[in-house]
Amino acid sequence: PPVQGIFLFGTDQQGRDLFSRVLYGARISLTIGLVGVFISVVLGAVLGSVTFRVRPYLGDAVRTIAIKLILLPALTILVLANLDLAASHPLLARFFVIEAAAAPAAGIILQVRTYGGAEQKIGSLMLLSYATCVLTLPFWVAVWEVVGARS
Repeated sequence: PPVQGIFLFGTDQQGRDLFSRVLYGARISLTIGLVGVFISVVLGAVLGSVTFRVRPYLGDAVRTIAIKLILLPALTILVLANLDLAASHPLLARFFVIEAAAAPAAGIILQVRTYGGAEQKIGSLMLLSYATCVLTLPFWVAVWEVVGARS
């Protein structure tokens, strides 16, 4: 007898719903994604409320640190690991990781000028930004070496 109902991905030859099979196969990935989103929402709410109460410009600093020092290198490493670039082009993959980890130096001048910063403050912030890059760069390269070796 023909199978009746609405099947988003259709059915296989035995009449089983393919969409439910895909969801069942992706349950671990979906769980990891939902846990990551939950953690991000909680941390974002806490950091956002604290920085909003303290000083508005502190919120921009926290956002810049979170995006440029943590999120950008981590996402770059995850994308490169999923593309399996370490096996085919290891030098290019390492270059991408170093470039992503060195990104905090870019854009700091515009952010300081937005708040009416003087040239001396911009120079100090650039020096601080570069020093932070020098300190975090070995960490992200080491993370890439571990992740890239596994992929």
